[in-house]
Amino acid sequence: MSPSSGSGTGTAVSCSVPGLASLLVQPFPYTLLSLSRYAHLVGIPPMHFWGATAPNLNPQVFPTGTCDMVWAKYPWQNYDQISRMEVALKIKEAEEDILSALGYPPAPMWFADERHQYTRVFNQAYSGSGFDITGRPKTIEALWGKIISGGRRGASLICTAYTVGGTLVYQDLDSDGYYETAVISAATSVTDIGEIRVFYTGYGGDEEYEIRWPRSITISGGVATIVMDSWLLFDPELYEAYPTDEGFEAIDAGDTSLLLTAVDVYRIYNDTSDNSSEFAWENELVTSCGCGLADCENCVPVTQDGCLTVRHFDGGIVTPIPANYSAGSWAVTEFAECRAPDWVKLWYYAGNRGQRYLTGNHFDPLDDKFARAIAMIATARLPKSPCGCSAVNTIYEDWSADLSASSQGSARYFMTKDALDSPFGTRKGEVMAWRMLNKLTRRKIGVAVI
Repeated sequence: MSPSSGSGTGTAVSCSVPGLASLLVQPFPYTLLSLSRYAHLVGIPPMHFWGATAPNLNPQVFPTGTCDMVWAKYPWQNYDQISRMEVALKIKEAEEDILSALGYPPAPMWFADERHQYTRVFNQAYSGSGFDITGRPKTIEALWGKIISGGRRGASLICTAYTVGGTLVYQDLDSDGYYETAVISAATSVTDIGEIRVFYTGYGGDEEYEIRWPRSITISGGVATIVMDSWLLFDPELYEAYPTDEGFEAIDAGDTSLLLTAVDVYRIYNDTSDNSSEFAWENELVTSCGCGLADCENCVPVTQDGCLTVRHFDGGIVTPIPANYSAGSWAVTEFAECRAPDWVKLWYYAGNRGQRYLTGNHFDPLDDKFARAIAMIATARLPKSPCGCSAVNTIYEDWSADLSASSQGSARYFMTKDALDSPFGTRKGEVMAWRMLNKLTRRKIGVAVI
């Protein structure tokens, strides 16, 4: 089943035990490149990256002999080393820079309450109608391209899975003493595996509390089976621990009591049942009002809901249309006022989607080239080497080298034009990312309001 299609409402059911207290933890900023995928791209051992070792296992899984850094969540927990939060912030910064440079997100995301002046005729004093010279509704150029659809982020609870009821099970598949696998079962009417996501409990499916990414998701007989790495499911309260006079302590991955006992499974989808456009008219001022203040025009604009169609997907050209939602569909209607609106607000879902995602072979829509470009920029901008592994240090030293310097130790650099033109910066990782992406910008795709 392709993640780009499917159906199902995801009716919430209780898998076992009702009610679970919310966790009071600070989330990482939501990034298109997940932290786990970043660690994989840079070569960081995943268990160490998530702050754990398994010292009581024999033989020890992910030994620390040659790569002994165990990552903390915050810089104040271990001042001598880079933290996951610092990496997350650099990833977020890199993604925002790529969004600005390309004109569209490297992976799908929702944009809300985006305001635009409604398209006017040449004579700005004339409001005109809501139609162009071909008789079709006027278009708006959205801020971002590669629009998939109008809509808003929808989150519907499918199930809370518990260890007590057997819907969250930890397994040791290779019999080495370490329970490396988590298997989650959720009864659902959802048929699109790309819409099924796992979250910490108690946060209503907030994207910052998503646990990414599963190894696999399958749906059979109305039950979704989600397989994940168990090191993603440590109790997040463990990450908040204060350092003591003994220093920062790693989580014992061999202790299964430190793993979550419950997770939320949600359907995350593009909700088109709510308005994806809103028209607004400035209220006309009444200069001589003998009717009394109660009957005069006020300072609140006149607004009207509408839907949104896409005329140019890559270019971000959309058509907001006044409409009413009823019985599962939108019905076009006339403007609430007898003139074109003054401005319009948009809600839409936009971004690039990788082929592996579109063909149903992966749950992460972020394409490999974008994932690598984000990792390059983020790593190049880290204030110091990310870890004690020589292989990871070599990558950091290579990507963080500033090509604008005429020489750096024994290395000498000659600045090429594309390096000078890089909007990301002159570090090698930033320049390499720009070389990968500079032919994919929205302005080279071409945009015309039609």
